[in-house]
Amino acid sequence: MTIKTGVYAIRNKITGAVYIGSTSHNFRIRFKTHRKLLRRNRHDNIYLQRAWNKYGEESFEFFIVESMAASPDIIVKAEQRWIDYYRQSTEIDCYNLRPEASSSKGIKRSLEWIGKLIARNKKLFPGFIGPDGQEYRNIVNLKDFCRDHGLNYGDMHEVSSGNRRHHKGWRRIDNPQQIIQYRGQLRRFTAPDGQVFQTTDFVAFCQDHGLDHSAMVEVAKGRRNHHKGWKVENPDL
Repeated sequence: MTIKTGVYAIRNKITGAVYIGSTSHNFRIRFKTHRKLLRRNRHDNIYLQRAWNKYGEESFEFFIVESMAASPDIIVKAEQRWIDYYRQSTEIDCYNLRPEASSSKGIKRSLEWIGKLIARNKKLFPGFIGPDGQEYRNIVNLKDFCRDHGLNYGDMHEVSSGNRRHHKGWRRIDNPQQIIQYRGQLRRFTAPDGQVFQTTDFVAFCQDHGLDHSAMVEVAKGRRNHHKGWKVENPDL
């Protein structure tokens, strides 16, 4: 059986410079995702993108550096070894922006980066927490993300919208500022059937009742009258 996971590289055939990455899902899908982003001039790695634009697609090749059937942690460690190897090389340049191998997990995008994305009229998904507790933030292309992780796009879109609590153990990352603002504060809501609920854990309350957290924040602030028939007593004005 062909092993589809491990460490891969994108190499500039003219300069010899490389970009090192890894996948715990499928080499072919990762190659396809990189190529699509580079062709659209939207790759996260600015050095690789600039080189791609300068030398042209035909000057780059995708190849497998090390294939292995192992856990994601082991694969990332292998990626780190190869990044260290190329970054320490005096003959081969490395396009990788960061010295540590961590793919895109937990990276905090700058306000400038987010502003540019919004300016291009692209939807930015806050992100998700995987079944293993890993955080994936600021997702630009939800369809590619779902393909890379073997998830259903429609189901994950529902999770992102707050209409569903989870999909295969994946949950939405809520806005941390909103969570901090409402954590520990007593809130009283009236359900569509007239029943009154009160809570000090606003996030858990929204998840338990299948409510969109952002929409309920707007209700709590008095900026909208209700969400799915739910209303708040004494809104923040």
